[in-house]
Amino acid sequence: MKSILQLSNNTPTILVIFGVTGDLAEKKIIPSLWRLFQQGLLLDKFNVIGFSRRSLSNEEFKEMVLGAVKKRGGNKFNDKQFTTFFKAFSYMSGNFGDSNSFASLYNYIANLESSWGVCANKLFYLAIPPSYYESILKNLANVKLNIPCGGKLGWSRILIEKPFGTDLSTARSLKELLSSYFKEEQIYRIDHYLFKEIVQGIENFRFSNNLFENTWDNTTIEKIELRLLESLGVEDRGSFYDLVGALRDVGQNHLLSMLSMLTMEHPFNSNVNAIRNARAKILETLSPWTKESLQKNTFRAQYKGYRDIEGVNKDSQTETYFALKTQLNHPKWRDLPIIIDAGKRMGKARKEIIITLKHPAACHLCEVGKHGPNKIIFRLEPNDEIIIDFWTKKPGFESILEERSFSFFLYEKESKVQYVEEYAKVLYAAINGDQSLFVSKDEVEASWKFTDPVVDAWKKNMVPLIEYIPDTFPNPEFLKTAPDRNHTKVNSGNKEIGIRRY
Repeated sequence: MKSILQLSNNTPTILVIFGVTGDLAEKKIIPSLWRLFQQGLLLDKFNVIGFSRRSLSNEEFKEMVLGAVKKRGGNKFNDKQFTTFFKAFSYMSGNFGDSNSFASLYNYIANLESSWGVCANKLFYLAIPPSYYESILKNLANVKLNIPCGGKLGWSRILIEKPFGTDLSTARSLKELLSSYFKEEQIYRIDHYLFKEIVQGIENFRFSNNLFENTWDNTTIEKIELRLLESLGVEDRGSFYDLVGALRDVGQNHLLSMLSMLTMEHPFNSNVNAIRNARAKILETLSPWTKESLQKNTFRAQYKGYRDIEGVNKDSQTETYFALKTQLNHPKWRDLPIIIDAGKRMGKARKEIIITLKHPAACHLCEVGKHGPNKIIFRLEPNDEIIIDFWTKKPGFESILEERSFSFFLYEKESKVQYVEEYAKVLYAAINGDQSLFVSKDEVEASWKFTDPVVDAWKKNMVPLIEYIPDTFPNPEFLKTAPDRNHTKVNSGNKEIGIRRY
């Protein structure tokens, strides 16, 4: 199958998935590889080595991969195609802490390279808990699989998932561990939200148009709101979630990553480091917390019944919803309120960014009838779309304004399966050597510096934990002045101008 990857060479590439029998591989990695395969985006000489502790025969491994593809690979399954797809797969049983297992991995890769007559590119995906990182990295280094063959041929890269630590201290420890064995240009830290089509659309909406960017600051914008409200609860993730909570699960990473895309300065060029530095620098300007602001502008809550979930502590103080009000100490954004919130069992899922613009100083016809501020909305769920709310004269004889919404419906998703589209892009970018949408070490540190004081204050009970009824909104005090958070205009029968892109 012909590849259309824009690689500088056609060097054979090997993907090693550590923890291939786990949920991450089953739900995200394998279905995403299938998606790339179907679109002709895998190299002709592409090999996947599944590495895990379980003892599996080749047939059992094939059944596992087949099950993942059938369940989460979309509707376009074809037996003949799958047979071709699986030819690239092989399985190795080994212990992450056993040097002999890694010697066997090295020998297997060496034999593949010998058959190709060239040193292969190597991508190592750590689809395992962080507690195994040190053993794997050390053993990879012992057999020199962390070292590129040289030049543009035979690179070696590593993919890791969030969380990147549990606080600033552990994040720095992880950084030191990774840098002991890999250079920064070899490390690909995944925040899959940066690979969502609408989040990528923010960057292009701003920097590819002259529509709003020249006034994209506190002179024109009144308020920024970012929210990830989910209809689902913790379900069967109780033992994991109770150790993390909503803030560290999606706030410290996904929401702050989106905020950085929304507010960063225009990178001076399209260089990977310039883009990542721009995101890191804006996060570094987040206003430091004080005791007063922590008590006044942070909120945490837990839905009723959460403590009855298996794996959850019966006296759990873990938040399933949080809200923060903050600002950026940057000349363009100073004194502009930023509200960030996320939670589970929120009723209808609402994942979006709302930019509320300031009311015009001189507003024609505003005194006649209803009027409100303009808004720009980047919506991730239930649809990928960009919405601009504006006011125009109502047709007819009366001089009255009416609200309209310009709705740009981004596209109809080819796959309705969660994560597959984003993770296909993750793998594509990592193979292609594009780090621009992977998180840098500076971004990680800046986000923890902002989040740690909140977590510490909550541990000290400086902010009480409120209980809320499932499928209701807790409504923190500092959100009560934000009625536009109930924005439900799109697809609700309001007058709209819609554009669809397919």
